Amino acid sequence: MMFKRELLDLVVSGKKTQTRRLYKRVLREGRIYALKRSWIESTGDYIKITRVTRQKLGEVTEEEAEKESFSSIDEFRIAWIRINGSWDPETMVVVYDFELTDPPPKQSRLA
Repeated sequence: MMFKRELLDLVVSGKKTQTRRLYKRVLREGRIYALKRSWIESTGDYIKITRVTRQKLGEVTEEEAEKESFSSIDEFRIAWIRINGSWDPETMVVVYDFELTDPPPKQSRLA
């Protein structure tokens, strides 16, 4: 899973535990994903998706903005516009709660 550089640092530090994404490909709850700086460069860190939900952007609460690592909904909205280009409170997004975790165990090819 990719994050902007400044947000990636917050994920790795454990301060960011939630993210919203425009609906493209939904990640699965319970699955472990590598954190990436780019499509090809991994950080060596991993997150486990602990919950997947959907909501409208306009339904983001102060508590959720804090989980996103912002001090307010206004700060979250400004970052959203910078990253995604616009803010429409009716836009449906996928919400991922996650936690830092160890890498998944290597699978044996003999199994």
